[in-house]
Amino acid sequence: MQFSYYVFSQPSEVLVHLFHHVSSIFLNWYNLFFFLHPDLQWTTTLLATISKLCVTGSFAIVFLHTCELYPTCVRNGALGALSTFARFGGVIAPYIMMMRALAAGRFGDSLPLLTMGIVCILAGVSYFFLPETCNRLMNDTFDDLSRRNTGSIREKDEYQLEAKTALNRSI
Repeated sequence: MQFSYYVFSQPSEVLVHLFHHVSSIFLNWYNLFFFLHPDLQWTTTLLATISKLCVTGSFAIVFLHTCELYPTCVRNGALGALSTFARFGGVIAPYIMMMRALAAGRFGDSLPLLTMGIVCILAGVSYFFLPETCNRLMNDTFDDLSRRNTGSIREKDEYQLEAKTALNRSI
């Protein structure tokens, strides 16, 4: 299992960086052509499809990070609650397109997109306030979660992490 992780880890990181650069170049050119030729509807459809692909991929990442964030005793309940909020957002999202009626002209047409963009930026910024979970053991109880920053559990974590790392190296 560790072998496959290392085999696929580096190429995937290269692909992510490559995709990031190519997509940023594409979006910059798209913005240039959008102002020169505003009647290109196929580009809007293409960008909407790419956005749907990115949202679907980030959904899996959110589930992975949620599993690492919550203690074991509440993990399933928390995933269920967060899934409910995600479904609620999916139900409300189509109605945001009706915000066009609030303002006339070009601003009214861009109001739903501005709303979605601002919400996405706020979600991305709020991610920075979550604790780091890399190379840390998962919490089993609320006591582990509350003692995480006091240091009383750090010695146990460091010992178990060293044992786990040594075991992974031997495999």
